[in-house]
Amino acid sequence: MSSHEPTKGVSQESIAAGHETTDAEPKNIVVFTIWLTVTLVITIGITFVLYGVYNNASQASNDSEYTGAPKDLVLQRALPPSPPIQPSGIHLATEQQDTTHFFDEYRRLAASYGKDTMPDHQAHDRIPVDAAIQLLAASGIPSGPSVKDIPAPQGPGKSMPTPYSDGGRGSTDLDRAAAPGIPGK
Repeated sequence: MSSHEPTKGVSQESIAAGHETTDAEPKNIVVFTIWLTVTLVITIGITFVLYGVYNNASQASNDSEYTGAPKDLVLQRALPPSPPIQPSGIHLATEQQDTTHFFDEYRRLAASYGKDTMPDHQAHDRIPVDAAIQLLAASGIPSGPSVKDIPAPQGPGKSMPTPYSDGGRGSTDLDRAAAPGIPGK
């Protein structure tokens, strides 16, 4: 069949123009709309039926599982108090005011000397951060334990692997242990 032969349902005008020159038939649009609506109604109906079946089955399961609990257990308990909305009669500041007060108090404590009682109920001396840094700089920063101060593992077997070694104890030579803290060894 060549492209110039007339086809059933296609007008000669459309073939000559190279495109469809007529509109869609309203009858076909109405039939399509009816079939689409019927399919949609059937799908929604099946969905509601399945929901009802599964909801009833789960409700029956819950009822049989919790037979010992009273039905109005929720009504027997007192509801917890709701959180206060700021500002309230108890708390007269907004979140912004709370934050500003928090940072002001932090700046005051970080820049002044004093004696404060901490949550451990002990009195602790407080010095300004700048003064503490100057004291450390003047007296030298204390040195802490170094890698060579860490005790080497003892014994012939492997210990638990760590991110820094494959077992920590190294060779089976009892006089020698793996160097601690060497990544990938």
